[in-house]
Amino acid sequence: MVAERVDGDGDPRRKAAALVGSQYAIEGAHEDVVGQSLGALFEQISQHLGPNREFVIEESAVGCANRVILGAEKLASSFSNETHMSFGENRLTSRCDAPKLADRPLKLNLHGHVIMLLGAHQSIKGGLFRAIERGREATCDVVQVFNKSSNQWRAKALTDEDIRLFRTAQYENGILAVCSHASYLINIASPKPGLRTKSVDALAVEMRRCNQLGIPNLVLHPGSHVGNGEEQGLRQVVVSLEEMFSNLDNNEVTLCLENTAGQGSNLGYTFGHLASIIEACPTGKIGVCLDTCHLFAAGYPLTTQGDLDSAVHDLDILGGLEAVRMIHLNDSKNECGSRKDRHEHIGEGEIGLEGFRILLNDERFAGIPMVLETPKEGDGIDEDKKNLATLRGLIIPP
Repeated sequence: MVAERVDGDGDPRRKAAALVGSQYAIEGAHEDVVGQSLGALFEQISQHLGPNREFVIEESAVGCANRVILGAEKLASSFSNETHMSFGENRLTSRCDAPKLADRPLKLNLHGHVIMLLGAHQSIKGGLFRAIERGREATCDVVQVFNKSSNQWRAKALTDEDIRLFRTAQYENGILAVCSHASYLINIASPKPGLRTKSVDALAVEMRRCNQLGIPNLVLHPGSHVGNGEEQGLRQVVVSLEEMFSNLDNNEVTLCLENTAGQGSNLGYTFGHLASIIEACPTGKIGVCLDTCHLFAAGYPLTTQGDLDSAVHDLDILGGLEAVRMIHLNDSKNECGSRKDRHEHIGEGEIGLEGFRILLNDERFAGIPMVLETPKEGDGIDEDKKNLATLRGLIIPP
């Protein structure tokens, strides 16, 4: 569709994004936006429009032509098929017929270069919605949360007010995607029947909570065989997942199996492990979360373009990058192949800045939410800001 300008002389009844994929141009976008969060970028552009306007950002009418292409079909959220994102007095609106929970929320383009969706894991202290507010403060485009206390089996039931606060926080703070990480207590590979059953039940609860909150992806470590052997451990994982999925009604959440470092008896340190689980669960909604530290620790160097290409090639066993729903961006304290899960700040570990520069400038990874799980002190806002600024500074304008 040909782009149309949205300006002060336009018909106020004309709604930007009236159709899926429609793109509109606006005037006055700033050139100096590289390194900012996408929410900050949208706010800047919003300031140049009159109040109470609805728009989809495509490009400015000025010569530099900043471009932010929004895939409208990916903007669906749990609110309704008419999705709104609030920036100042303006709203970014998309109407579409996409499923309520989109696996990959957006693909954006600035100056002809794809923007990666970057964020960090945030604490839910004080309420789930507080994590979204912290994410905004930390300049996140996307946020990862635990959807319940991570160190307790019990989960207090979500109230309608809990859900409203969470969804409103995402709406008002311009966070483009939220994912969840399952509790580390869960071990669906356990050879102990009691623990395995408890883990299956707990995982089902977390999946239901994600459905309620409108969180499209839940990340899970495959588990540990605890001396029972990898083959038997993988069988236990399959049995557990089949049982868990059979107890879910109207599930729209993708369970993302995270690759591991291979420490101790942890399963999932090879793509073959993940593939065997996914292939044995054809009826389950299962994807993959890649962790850079874990890949590195498991033997993928990730420091050159060739290293990254090799890892992507090996992903073919899982169905390629289409299976990847989330990426954890973590440097590694230990050397490649160490099988030790020790995260480090970006550029301060063994992967180094160049490895992340290569990843962040590879358009094959566009649209996949990427979150930090790097070390923190206190609320970790300052550390997140620093690491996100480092990552954004690695993106090379064309």
